[in-house]
Amino acid sequence: MENALTESQSQLLLTMFMFGSVTLGIFVSTGASFLNRSIVVLGCIFTSVVCAVYLSLAVYTEYWLALTLLFFWGGSMGGIYAIGLTAVGERFCQQDQMSANMSYTIMDSLGGMTGLLVIGFMLDWMGSEGMTTVLITFGCALLVFFVYELLAPRQTFE
Repeated sequence: MENALTESQSQLLLTMFMFGSVTLGIFVSTGASFLNRSIVVLGCIFTSVVCAVYLSLAVYTEYWLALTLLFFWGGSMGGIYAIGLTAVGERFCQQDQMSANMSYTIMDSLGGMTGLLVIGFMLDWMGSEGMTTVLITFGCALLVFFVYELLAPRQTFE
């Protein structure tokens, strides 16, 4: 609303993110079953960072570009979530899957709530660019961490 968008335009932005999460997320997670799952997650994280960078520019210039970016951003986030659930399902035996899935969902929700608090603080402090700053900072940190984990794997305990 601060970016001179009408209420219906703002709602459509959120709708496109959710639509991408549901539709494109299914295709991303299905494709990860046939490809290297780590590379697909890395591509999804990279897509999320690129969409976060260009979204603040697209909202001011081309509205259709903002809708497209949010669709792909939602798809990459939905794909990461679905791939994570698949990895949890493959890693744990049937007796432990329920508690593992609940733990995964709780940690995802906790990260979402913490992220909203940090974004809210940064919006108060920096204005409308605070959200973009938080998303790019944490997205780049996650991208660096994920690449490090791919290049320097540790011994897993089973």
